[in-house]
Amino acid sequence: MRTRHSTGGVRKQSGRWYGLWYESGVKKSKVLGFVSEMTKGEAREAVAKIAAGAKQESAGVLRFGQFVETTYFGYYRRKWKSSTEGTDVNRVNAHSVAAFSEREIRPFSATSFRTCWT
Repeated sequence: MRTRHSTGGVRKQSGRWYGLWYESGVKKSKVLGFVSEMTKGEAREAVAKIAAGAKQESAGVLRFGQFVETTYFGYYRRKWKSSTEGTDVNRVNAHSVAAFSEREIRPFSATSFRTCWT
C-alpha cells in the first residue's frame, strides 16, 4: 500500500475544529479548538505542525527489501491470482530481494541522476 504524506486538513463539526492527517499510513484526528476562538487558517497551521512532527518521527531509512514486502507486494497481491502470486513472489525474492535487500532507497533528484551517470 502506498505511503500517505500530507500537511493535514481541518473540518468544522459541532462548533469545533478537527484536525485530520495521516501518520504511518493510519488516519489520525484531534480536536484543535473551538470555532469561536480560532480561525480556519490558525487551525490549518496547527494541524500542519502536528503532521510535520509525525512525518519527522516516521522518517527513516527505507531498505529495498522493506519496500518490496510492504509496498510492492502489498499492492500487487490484491491483483494477482494465487498461482501468479506463488510464482512471482518467489521470482522477485530469489532474484531482486536476495541481491539488493539491504540497499537504501534514497530520494531521486536531477542532481543525483547526473552524478550517477557522469
